[in-house]
Amino acid sequence: MFKQGNTYGKGRPVGSTNKTTAETKAFLARISNKLGERIEEDLDLMDPKDRVKIWLELQEYLIPKLSRTEITGEDGGMIEIQQTLKLENLGIDQLRDLERIAELAAYSPTDSSEGL
Repeated sequence: MFKQGNTYGKGRPVGSTNKTTAETKAFLARISNKLGERIEEDLDLMDPKDRVKIWLELQEYLIPKLSRTEITGEDGGMIEIQQTLKLENLGIDQLRDLERIAELAAYSPTDSSEGL
């Protein structure tokens, strides 16, 4: 157990890496550089379709994926959204679009009056 005032086992200074770690990092850096050059050569020889596929697969390591966010109301229920629309500010095309949307919203697939 380490005791305060011990002069025999000072250890490495704070923040310094040990020799093995430094050598391993240098080795991996050399290998990575060689592989990087080789991969670039291999990419040049690939079909464009395969090259794009590889590029897309590598993107997940460069650009983080967004996590899904779900917004819920009280107790995990649905949120009701209401919007007020002033019809006098709309043009005729926008009014026709609204009419079509209203017709679609009112349509029920189980409605017996509608034919298949």
